[in-house]
Amino acid sequence: MKVDSPHYSSIDVLRAFSCFLVIVIHVSSDTPYSSDIGWNVSNILNSFSRMAVPIFIIISAYLMSEKKYESYFLFIKKRVIRIIPVIIVWSYFYGWFNNKDIFSMQFLLSLLSGPTMFHLWYLYAIVGVGNAANLLI
Repeated sequence: MKVDSPHYSSIDVLRAFSCFLVIVIHVSSDTPYSSDIGWNVSNILNSFSRMAVPIFIIISAYLMSEKKYESYFLFIKKRVIRIIPVIIVWSYFYGWFNNKDIFSMQFLLSLLSGPTMFHLWYLYAIVGVGNAANLLI
């Protein structure tokens, strides 16, 4: 019989709050610089909202550390291997979308060395957070 993981409604609230803050980041960062009050408000909102990503990382690390695995290799098999296809698919999609030579060895090496697009960094961070959380517990 499989035991379900506990559900934390407070984590759901934090996730919803963080999602809202990410939206604020994207909306407020589009404001061009000027000396009026609108830019100052936008800058304050953007700065305040930057806590969203660390909240997501902390939630991910906490939830990953709750699940105990028999071995580190089992953790890699169950968790990390699941995110690798996501990284590959989105990297190749954005490479194709941005007219990169996605069939070159250079593109493959850039995929292995880090995100091919700046906003894919979070997927690489989750792999690192998962590894750290599992090794520390």
